[in-house]
Amino acid sequence: MNRPRSLSWASALVAVASLSAPARSQTPRAVPPPQVPPVESAEAQDAPHERAGERLDPSAFGPGVVESWDIVLEREAKRPPGPEKNPKGRNGTQGSWMVPSRGATSAVPHSGVRYVMNQWGDTRMGIGFPERVDVEGAWFAGQGGVGSWARGVRAVAYRANVEVAQSALLDALAVEPRFLTMNFTDVDRIEIVAGGAINGAGWYGMDDLAYRSHAGGSPQVLDFEDQPFGAKLAKSNYRGLTWEAGTGVFTEDAGVVHPPQVPPGLTDEPLAPTSHEESFAGTLTGTPPSLGINFLGPRQGDAGAGYIPPDTCGSVGINHFVAVVNANVSVYLKSTGQRVLNSSIDSFFGQAAGADPRCVFDPHSQRFIVLSSDFSTKVFLAVSTTSDPTGSWFKTSITVSQGADASSWPDYPTLGVDQNGIYTSSYMVGGVFGMSIFAIDKAPLVAGSPSLGTVTAWRQLPWEGAIQPCVTFGTPTGEFLVSRQSATRIRVRRIDGPMTAPTLVEVASVPVPSHGSPPDVPALGSTTALDALDYRPMNAIYRNGSVWTAHGVSVSGRAAIRWYQINPGTGTTVQVGTISDSSLGYCD
Repeated sequence: MNRPRSLSWASALVAVASLSAPARSQTPRAVPPPQVPPVESAEAQDAPHERAGERLDPSAFGPGVVESWDIVLEREAKRPPGPEKNPKGRNGTQGSWMVPSRGATSAVPHSGVRYVMNQWGDTRMGIGFPERVDVEGAWFAGQGGVGSWARGVRAVAYRANVEVAQSALLDALAVEPRFLTMNFTDVDRIEIVAGGAINGAGWYGMDDLAYRSHAGGSPQVLDFEDQPFGAKLAKSNYRGLTWEAGTGVFTEDAGVVHPPQVPPGLTDEPLAPTSHEESFAGTLTGTPPSLGINFLGPRQGDAGAGYIPPDTCGSVGINHFVAVVNANVSVYLKSTGQRVLNSSIDSFFGQAAGADPRCVFDPHSQRFIVLSSDFSTKVFLAVSTTSDPTGSWFKTSITVSQGADASSWPDYPTLGVDQNGIYTSSYMVGGVFGMSIFAIDKAPLVAGSPSLGTVTAWRQLPWEGAIQPCVTFGTPTGEFLVSRQSATRIRVRRIDGPMTAPTLVEVASVPVPSHGSPPDVPALGSTTALDALDYRPMNAIYRNGSVWTAHGVSVSGRAAIRWYQINPGTGTTVQVGTISDSSLGYCD
């Protein structure tokens, strides 16, 4: 698992390209960093040229079920409160909607002399309606001192616990109130989401909330003039509405994640000479991708999202974008960026499924695939039954901690797919052998009545940070996998069918320009740098006869991205490029 990187919870934006790419506690949980095994002997570094796999006994498989999102959302509604529900307790007290006292009134009401505020600066405040309503909007102003004002507010609309719309962002509050247009239709709940200002909290005043029954009737405007100063609306049923207690993200309570542990005797290779690095950074030019739409992705405080770091991953399908983070699954419309489904990973799988999630869209079967590790003995696997991720999914689990890995647990699982199989690899923490690869026969998973078929393992592989299977376009002879073998080599492997008895082939050790791990990246507006992780490849693609992959490197003391186009037939690079900047840092 990786540590906090350049995509933060507070400002995570998802950029969708115009072409498809490929036990709870009461405090936020910290995700362990990528684990590093003991140093291996020289003999362990020698791998066979071709090797048969170990077929897993079906008794290692969990039950397989096909479920709709209705079942997932029903589980989510019953899920006990987790740390994401209230990460800051204020001595056990959640914030409330309240009418500020005369002495605490600082915002200018839009009308009259009263308004409501988010008592403790909670950044997520909900209001439930007893029937379906159409919401026009409300007036917002800064509350308290200028430095404590929420850094913008937006409204999110729900219908039957499903998010259906978001307003635009009112990005600058002032003493004088400004109107936030919502224009929500046929909804039964809204949530006001604010940007934090002081340790994650941000204050605002709200006045003249305007709505009407969706079935018809007179407009309603809540001006709060009939409430006494200092009144708290939680549990009051004021005007027949449910005034929810607040939640939010409060940075002083976040867990601190220690850096990846390095065992004695294991050191990183020295950095390449600066001039050599910069020659690659400046010799190649290209056309940047065409971005379609930017929208707010999953954020801490969402269902299940109480982990630090987020470990963001996602994949674009035909009409949807599926994002997975620690530990949340969200589905968005590709055309608008609207989130249509949102669940914890535990509710999604129906049991404690851990984190370190991965997601890919299979270009062959047109299915989404989601995988996570329970950090104990299992990886969990879900495959959508169609190209629509809002429909049903087949879900199961595989006990990978067996055989030579019986005393180990899977960390940092990767994910890839081709026309025949689904592939994952993990570092098996606690053992002596390093890494294992698992190949899963895809045909039974995408059949009309899906099931889990043959699963094959290759164990006792040398530790190389991550072994990344490709998302494969086309139909090569097998599935290619890449890993960083050394500071000057990329290892390429291939898994050949049939999937009932596949073999692992050592294809090539590809020479690449020397490089070292990227340094931390300075963060705008913060004294805490962002961790660029290390040199392990994060994704890989096979298309038109080439393997494409990228990883972090260091250029002139700054984090940069090195990418490769590799010809697996010749074991050589077709192209090598470096994305770097003299003042900016880049993370893959």
